[in-house]
Amino acid sequence: MIRRLLKRFSDNPLATRVWLWVLVFGSLVALVFTGVQLWLEYREDARQFDLRINEVVHSALPSLANSIWAVDERNIRSLLEGIRTTNGVYYVSLITADDRVYTAGESPVIDGVKTRALSWPVVFNLPPEKWMGDLTVFLDPRALYDRVLDRGITILVSQSIKALLVAFFFLMVFRRLVSRHLEAMAEYARERDLETLASPLVLKRNEPAKDDELSRVVKALNLMRERIQEQAHRLHDVEARLRQEQEETREAHRMRSLYLANMTHDIRTPMNNVLGYTNLLLERPLPDDVRDSVRVIHESAQLLLERVNDILDLSRLDAGLVEVEVQPFELRPLIQEVVRAHMGAADGKNLVLDYQIDDALPPWLAGDAAKIRHILSVFTRNAVRYTQQGHVFVQAEFVDQEGDAWRVRFSVEDTGPGLSRDELKLVFREFYRPYQAGSDGGVGLSLSICKRLAETMDGKVGVTSREGDGATFWLELQLGKAHVSLITETPHLPEGFRVLVYDPQALSLKTTVQQLKAWHADVEGVSHEEAFLRLLRNCQDDETCYHVIILDSLVASDQGAP
Repeated sequence: MIRRLLKRFSDNPLATRVWLWVLVFGSLVALVFTGVQLWLEYREDARQFDLRINEVVHSALPSLANSIWAVDERNIRSLLEGIRTTNGVYYVSLITADDRVYTAGESPVIDGVKTRALSWPVVFNLPPEKWMGDLTVFLDPRALYDRVLDRGITILVSQSIKALLVAFFFLMVFRRLVSRHLEAMAEYARERDLETLASPLVLKRNEPAKDDELSRVVKALNLMRERIQEQAHRLHDVEARLRQEQEETREAHRMRSLYLANMTHDIRTPMNNVLGYTNLLLERPLPDDVRDSVRVIHESAQLLLERVNDILDLSRLDAGLVEVEVQPFELRPLIQEVVRAHMGAADGKNLVLDYQIDDALPPWLAGDAAKIRHILSVFTRNAVRYTQQGHVFVQAEFVDQEGDAWRVRFSVEDTGPGLSRDELKLVFREFYRPYQAGSDGGVGLSLSICKRLAETMDGKVGVTSREGDGATFWLELQLGKAHVSLITETPHLPEGFRVLVYDPQALSLKTTVQQLKAWHADVEGVSHEEAFLRLLRNCQDDETCYHVIILDSLVASDQGAP
């Protein structure tokens, strides 16, 4: 029973709080009314007590006066004892006119009790009236207090029971009229979804003749339900139309991408034929004007093929046809291939085009070499195209390693016009063309395609540049280390194989020396002609001084070249 009651309280916290407030308020009211009633009853009891004492004393005063006149001490003491035995009287004292003292009771003082004393004059009534003494009666209020306390406890208990019953009654009424309907509303709201909104909220009660608060709440909830249902139907229709439009858009996009892919593929085949035949013509002896015309045709066809390749790559990316193919590849040949592909264009502009590979990187890695080659080719092609003097430097750097995962950063540095801050923010955006003033008519797709290709490999691209101070485009991605069984041996020169390298270009000299050192050669490189000739003179008599001498420039004979 108690457990069920406690569970009911815990399951209905709002009703419980209301019940507690009613109980507390009822108890306070009962306490106040009990106190007021006790105070009134105490005053009435005290008044009745005083009247009773007065009656007793006044009935004894004539006899007491006669006994004093007759000096009848025995009767005096008997009368005083009779007064003392009255309820509430604990001590009586009589002081006669001739200072004789008569008492009844043990002591006029009670420890810890605030007593009360009443006095009456004792007068002999025979004419002439004569004062015979003073009678003092000491009253003990404890009996009165006990009677009032007993009555107060009875009243308080009865009032508390009434308050408790009223609170329980209010709880039951509140439960029946309010809280159970609130629970029904909450349960209704919990069980509703878009599929069950058709059923309205109906409370299990007799509907009042006039709408009350619950009726207004029910109507508001049902109105909200109808609005939600209408909005859900509209959203469902909109969603169906959107799905249909999305499917149509996806199909149109797929068909467009497929059409572009097929069209660009059909264009590439004859364009490659044009490039092939112009290459053959350029290899033959031709008149200068004809050679210039063929070269213009070749360069225009090459530029057109680049544009077609960009469109093809973009269509493949949009159609979702680009997949990452992780295969082992050799790092150095990949970089060399990119450099060789643009060496002719660099030589035509007297640019130094070179590369460098970090010694910390393994010779073989695992990744999508085709996409890496494509991105580096775009970076290198743009660098050569927009750089008028200086150098273009392709580099592969070690960044980090976790197990067999190598973080590699590929970069292409140039000494071109550089990029402004605004251009740096837009350079990888589709159809944006940097260097507008000197543009060759590109459509601005190559770099955006590089960015998307890098993202398919979980990599990233970026650029660092200052306007007028060149630019460095970079690609950073994580590559695996190729399995040992797939790796061929790196060129390894015999021990003690000495090489002398002369190159006036410091950047090219550094690259050549590092590559030869990677092949375990004993390399000495110089960039000044005087130093080169001095080294040659020092080893003229020693045929094994250098096994190989590599020159990147002719040495004047008047300097004493051997």
